[in-house]
Amino acid sequence: MSCYIVSDETISVLAKAFVDYGVDYRADNYSPQNTVIIMMNTLRKEIGQSLLEQNYKSYNYRYREENSVPVFNYTDIEINEGLVYGCIRDFYVQASEDPDFYDSDMYYSLRDLQEQLLKRLLKKAGQKAPYGYNGFDLLDN
Repeated sequence: MSCYIVSDETISVLAKAFVDYGVDYRADNYSPQNTVIIMMNTLRKEIGQSLLEQNYKSYNYRYREENSVPVFNYTDIEINEGLVYGCIRDFYVQASEDPDFYDSDMYYSLRDLQEQLLKRLLKKAGQKAPYGYNGFDLLDN
């Protein structure tokens, strides 16, 4: 399978979704300067840089190269659930050549983002998601 570096726009979509959808972003290569007082675009840039670093790590592993990671350029893009989902799928494939990816906090953060997308879509459709047939509605959490 081939591997490539995704566009800054693809990463911008993911970084924006983490912030706008209120999903915690966790990754070994991510440590924001100040988690309490930070501007949203700065946070998006930091998340994006972390994602780009993982993409390069995967690419370099796949092709046995040592490319340095450039500075990530965040672009404020209007997002929706379909676009975010497609960008997650693209990123998964391009970041997964690294053998540690599927055990990483970043991977689980992206899964949390996918879960949030599903919840948003179910709510928009006016559906409930009972825990079991008669259980509590998972969308209330």
